[in-house]
Amino acid sequence: MNLAPTPALGSVYPLYLVLDKQNKIKFVSDQLQPEIGNNCQGEHFVSSFIVKRPVLATHVPDISLLGRQLFLFITLDGEFAMRGQLLPPSPGDDDVTMVITPWLTWMQENRPSRLLSPHSFPIADAQLELQLNLNTQQMMIDDMNNLLLNLQTANEQAIEASKVKSQFVNHISHELRTPLNGIVSAAELLKTEAVNPHAAQLISVIGKSSEALLGIINQILHFSQISSGNAMLVIKEFDPAQLCKDVLDITSLLAQQNNVKIKLQLEQLLPESVSADALRIHNVLLNLVGNAIKHCEGADVLVKVSLKAAQASAITSLLFEVQDGGPGVPIADRQRIFEPFATIDRPKKTKDSTSGLGLAIVKSEVELMSGRIGVSDTPSGKGSSFWFDVPVSITSSTSSLKSLDSNQVLFSGSVLIVDDNEINLRLCMLQLQKWGLHVDAAESAAQAIELARHNQYQLILMDIQMPEMDGQQATRLIRQFPQYRDAPVIAWTANACEVEAKSYVISGFSDTLVKPANNQSFRNMLIKWLPASHG
Repeated sequence: MNLAPTPALGSVYPLYLVLDKQNKIKFVSDQLQPEIGNNCQGEHFVSSFIVKRPVLATHVPDISLLGRQLFLFITLDGEFAMRGQLLPPSPGDDDVTMVITPWLTWMQENRPSRLLSPHSFPIADAQLELQLNLNTQQMMIDDMNNLLLNLQTANEQAIEASKVKSQFVNHISHELRTPLNGIVSAAELLKTEAVNPHAAQLISVIGKSSEALLGIINQILHFSQISSGNAMLVIKEFDPAQLCKDVLDITSLLAQQNNVKIKLQLEQLLPESVSADALRIHNVLLNLVGNAIKHCEGADVLVKVSLKAAQASAITSLLFEVQDGGPGVPIADRQRIFEPFATIDRPKKTKDSTSGLGLAIVKSEVELMSGRIGVSDTPSGKGSSFWFDVPVSITSSTSSLKSLDSNQVLFSGSVLIVDDNEINLRLCMLQLQKWGLHVDAAESAAQAIELARHNQYQLILMDIQMPEMDGQQATRLIRQFPQYRDAPVIAWTANACEVEAKSYVISGFSDTLVKPANNQSFRNMLIKWLPASHG
């Protein structure tokens, strides 16, 4: 068998090599030998060159199967690069011929000092180079199209996975909040009963454990909302001084348990009323104060609030600072601690257990409000000073929501509670009845519609998720009754997602009350929608 192709082939393609069925190099043309040498004869093609393309060449047992592929390969010493394609073998011949041309673009970029002129290679090589170059461009276009298609598919899968994750988190949040609402409501009602000290201590444990569990649920839900881009701002007027006092009231018991005194320092020029997302600011400050109490090791905690005026603008910023006397945060960890699940080594471990999402959520919440957050040393050099600032608009009016003593305030009127959970229904009735309200209860949407048809309620508390007919459908039907076109109908839901809350307003609800609701949440809702008096 003649190893070399026919003279006609050699005259058209001076650069070529012949491979046998084991992919070993059997013959190298005379014009190609000076470029690649004679050492490769008898060696496997894939081991004699650096094959850049196709990548399958090193795995396919019969290289002739890649006849339609474009080969890009370089000599092992990196001095010469080639393009090539396989010609189909002759009938009855197992050998295959690869026609080759210099890979000019690679040579020009990597070996510019080595000149390749038309005198070195005949015109046939230039024609083949052009043909292979066109093949290369088409292959690159195909690769890009395939890449774009894969990216589009991956993006669609990521979006779908994000939706499934958000739905799962919202569903789990709802399922956890529903029984938790019963625990919180029962614990708060038991506080008002005359019980022995041991029972009171157990009730306190139930309440604290429920609050801790609710805090973890809220953190996970908020983190999911922010990560999926579903979080939205709710702007309203509030008193920044009162907001800080509320946070200190909530954390006062934790401070007593840790033998910590909390001091509040308010700037004299602090306005009485500003507009911003009060709930997010409250949650951020609550998280930072709680962390300071846990890690200050018995020292005092100082909360400072001041106004940062912006030049030539009605929008200013509120600066909140929480200073503690604890071990401090090392400079190397001051950015990392705001990442999810980040921890730092402390000389003394605290006894509390957290979800690891607190500061990550705090950072996301502040950035969502177009604010900044950070940590630095305290002026004394001991402990840490966590700070954040958020833009606010100073308003001329004061907040319409006045604080009332929950033990003295009474309301008048009739309220309809709708909930398919019997425990939540009974506990909610007890909470509202102790404030002087007449309360009717419905365990289904159909029953609620009938009660609303024949009665005049000053407020309806409507559960969202119910079998057969949900709360949104029921509310749309109740709104058709003339006496309820403008009456307050409150969405009573375990779905804490802000996107859902917005949809409730569109569906005809006046407001949203998220389960579990404590006495303060109920009181604030009633003050907003019903006439109140001191008893």
